[in-house]
Amino acid sequence: MEDMFVADEVKSLKLRDPFLKNKTFEVKLNLTTHDIDCSCKLYTSVGYLCSHSFLCLSLSAIPFIPRQYVNNRWLKRAEERFSTLVLSEIANLNPEEDAKRTKTRDCWFEFQGCVSDASGDIEHIDFIHKSLTVMRNHIKDSSKLGDTAPKHTSISDFIGLQVVEEVTILPPNQSNNKGCRKRIIGAAEKSLGGKKRQKRKCRKCKEFAFHDSRNCTGQS
Repeated sequence: MEDMFVADEVKSLKLRDPFLKNKTFEVKLNLTTHDIDCSCKLYTSVGYLCSHSFLCLSLSAIPFIPRQYVNNRWLKRAEERFSTLVLSEIANLNPEEDAKRTKTRDCWFEFQGCVSDASGDIEHIDFIHKSLTVMRNHIKDSSKLGDTAPKHTSISDFIGLQVVEEVTILPPNQSNNKGCRKRIIGAAEKSLGGKKRQKRKCRKCKEFAFHDSRNCTGQS
């Protein structure tokens, strides 16, 4: 560590990393909100904090990773979007929605367990089928929405997404590739700074041209 100072509730550190050719990185930590920023930009590119940020947190006596830097894909509950048939990314749900999803998952596991316990027994399978039919009819009769619910509402409740009312996606810009374009300028022409190529005297035909004796087509 080369330097460390605190100004306006922001701690700044300058670190030299021996594993990255002794490059110097600057880390800034907000002591109030625990927002942290490192000049290596590892969190921006990959999605997890770098070793420089962890060192700054350790020196600041912060034992846990700030919640804003723990993405949903690193959590154990990330698998819920597959077990509950929810295709959207996991958001910060309220307690009621979280309890609803937990019960839905438990019901799904109970159904799978019943089918597995039946083990191909036709009597048990008939019992499961009749019980499910009775439960479904009871749910249809006692449902508040009934059959009058719009189709898009049922789909939104099933997949956990809300239909966007206003679409802000614009069509891509039209690409016009017709007609001739400028030729690619080579490195030799760029080195001349835009000047025109000068003619040279050919030793074979004794004329000033853009060829030499190796590719001269004239007679000697």
